[in-house]
Amino acid sequence: MSKKVLFIVSNAHAIGPHNRRTGNFLPEVAHPYAELDRAGCGIDFASLTGGTPFLDALNLADDPDNLAFLVGKGWAAMQKAKKLSDVDVSPYDAIFMPGGLAPMVEALERLAKNDQKVPRLGLFYDTSTLANDTRGAAPPGGKADLTTAEGQDLFCTTV
Repeated sequence: MSKKVLFIVSNAHAIGPHNRRTGNFLPEVAHPYAELDRAGCGIDFASLTGGTPFLDALNLADDPDNLAFLVGKGWAAMQKAKKLSDVDVSPYDAIFMPGGLAPMVEALERLAKNDQKVPRLGLFYDTSTLANDTRGAAPPGGKADLTTAEGQDLFCTTV
């Protein structure tokens, strides 16, 4: 039996006081989707509100995995994202949340607006390819310092 993975994506389309356009960063959805699909995993999509999520960075569609996602079954499935509160997560072997600003902003804003308790989610990133740390400097010994000026871990936060 194949493994099942739930992608939790964002419906956010604007962030900040100037309503800057945002969405799920195409490669952060398409590339993991492609790898999991090639491995034979079943993939479903959910978002906080359900329905069609927004995509950002469509200008990167010339990448083979991005293009395959957009014209293949990936984008078609993502457009039918289920409302997260209606999803039983017990049959899934893994839950994946593509990174970027949209999911972090949306989760915090929607939960706060609905007076819901904000869950703690550990956000983990592969930092092996980072050329610079949070201060713009090349990491000594190839290890990026990913802490804020206050010493907080940048990528493990409450959203």
